[in-house]
Amino acid sequence: EDNEDLAILINGLAVCYLAKAAKDLGAVLVHYSTDYVFDGKDGAYSEYASVNPIVEYGRQKAEVEAKIASITNGNYLVVRLSKVFSVTKEDNTLFDEMAYIFSSGGTVQAAFDQIFCPTFITDVVNAIIRLQTKRVTGIVNVCSPEVWSRYDLAASLAMAMGVDVARVERMPLDRIVIPKNRPKNTSMASTKALRAGLFFTSISSCIQRVANNWAKVTS
Repeated sequence: EDNEDLAILINGLAVCYLAKAAKDLGAVLVHYSTDYVFDGKDGAYSEYASVNPIVEYGRQKAEVEAKIASITNGNYLVVRLSKVFSVTKEDNTLFDEMAYIFSSGGTVQAAFDQIFCPTFITDVVNAIIRLQTKRVTGIVNVCSPEVWSRYDLAASLAMAMGVDVARVERMPLDRIVIPKNRPKNTSMASTKALRAGLFFTSISSCIQRVANNWAKVTS
């Protein structure tokens, strides 16, 4: 967002070079995109929903999606991701970051109007392998079918850790994030992924695993 010219070289031009190289080799380019290609007004976006990014990162990703489709003549795989996390202690991803704050006696600020489909990193890796094996091309939303707000995630983690839910400060996204034009409901429909036989770990089980990681700290 702060250095658009450099970002487009990395997110855009470099990917287009890779797409051309893949075409020349007869290979399928696998490109990672984002739910930020949407404006976040509606949610439940399918692969066929019109993109309408409102932040520079999303704009660049949407532009590249279109370009590589043309460059490769359709022989590509775009994997649209939502918020990806792991359950390894001290990895500083979504839940671990919250757990650290709770264990330190702090309060987590969480937006009730930031809505997305959190997805376990292992599920993403397995999904890519399966999609490649099945020779799936085009755009696929690789995200958990579960739709959560950041506040609900934080509150659920607090309960799993035995922490007072009052230590989750419920507030609108615009009070937390600067600049204030972030898309809010970027949830995506994972129908295509599920039809391809992809499996997604339940978010509640992931929350419990993170809570277990920090059990000795909070007990």
